[in-house]
Amino acid sequence: MISVTQYNKAGFAPNGLHRNGTPYNDKGYDCDGYNRDGYNRNGYNRDGFDRDGYDVNKFDRDGYHRSGFNRDGIHRNGTPYNHRGYDCDGFNRDGYNNHGYDRNGFNRNGFNSENVHQNGTKYNDDGYDYRGFNSAKIHRNGTIYDDHDIDYDGFDCFGFHTKTCIHRNGTRYDDKGFDFNGLNSRGFNRDGFNHETHLHMNGTRYNDGYDYDGFNPNRIHRNGTDRDGYGLTWYDYNLNWVDYDEQ
Repeated sequence: MISVTQYNKAGFAPNGLHRNGTPYNDKGYDCDGYNRDGYNRNGYNRDGFDRDGYDVNKFDRDGYHRSGFNRDGIHRNGTPYNHRGYDCDGFNRDGYNNHGYDRNGFNRNGFNSENVHQNGTKYNDDGYDYRGFNSAKIHRNGTIYDDHDIDYDGFDCFGFHTKTCIHRNGTRYDDKGFDFNGLNSRGFNRDGFNHETHLHMNGTRYNDGYDYDGFNPNRIHRNGTDRDGYGLTWYDYNLNWVDYDEQ
């Protein structure tokens, strides 16, 4: 019979049995620190691989990293790029990462994450900043608004700041009584429809022949397409169409 003095501090005898009479302690690990499935507390087996087949450095038995690349930068698909088109350093074939920056930290327009151009100034060689505005606050498109209808100072075409939602007049409402979302205090939008009931202030579902979503009684949108986004003449499909029935 094994004496108490033959058990080590972990409770195991030289033959590997725990003082509880089994090869495993009360937490389910043997004298070498592996459980019944053969994994240690860190999740690795005796060969040094986890349940997914990767070692502590995230490489599998074939030498491929969990990301799919080996140490030579080749993906397991046999090319230098993964299925998303990025290499082992995270750059695509054009040399940009998923944030749009190249290896030197500049985007396609030549600006870095701090909005400084590669020429060392806030403006590119044509005089426009990272948003496309020049020092006179004119956008490259020739207007005071960018392609998202936002001006240099962050106000939209209705006069609301896109971050604070406050109008230029210092209140939550513009001079016509509409807020940043285009609703007045009664819940009607700029077209006169109630945001919740979708009824027009004239008491019907239609105004000038179109409803809240822009459809006439024949289910044709004011832009000339039907509910499925097909035009009445050429049936061109609009890939940006939103089916309001599914919202």
